[in-house]
Amino acid sequence: MKQSSDTKERLLDAAEEIFAREGYRAASLRAITTPGRREPGSVNYHFGSKPELLEAVFTRRLQAMNRARVHGLALVLERARATGRPPKARKLIEAFVEATLEHARSGPGERNFMALVLRSLSDTTTRSSALLRTS
Repeated sequence: MKQSSDTKERLLDAAEEIFAREGYRAASLRAITTPGRREPGSVNYHFGSKPELLEAVFTRRLQAMNRARVHGLALVLERARATGRPPKARKLIEAFVEATLEHARSGPGERNFMALVLRSLSDTTTRSSALLRTS
């Protein structure tokens, strides 16, 4: 089971990098599976399809980033409650943005993910942009 989990993580890492560099439409399953000498069918085995692989890439990173965002926002609200005043909009925005930037700075995979997000925001015709609109 560990080997299957490692394969899945390596596929997610490779897909994240290639989707970020080439875009979702231009990325081939062969390009994603070649770096680790995995079979092209391994994407279908682990994820079902290319669209489901993309969704798994987004889910993996967005869950962690959103937990950090919620934590930062909770701290701002807690401090505001302690003072008896409503939170300042600037502090809420800073907490949200800082969690996002910290996530992007935390490693190469996270940087690839942020590049993928930016690429997806600029191309509204791809599946990745649709995922961002529903997340």
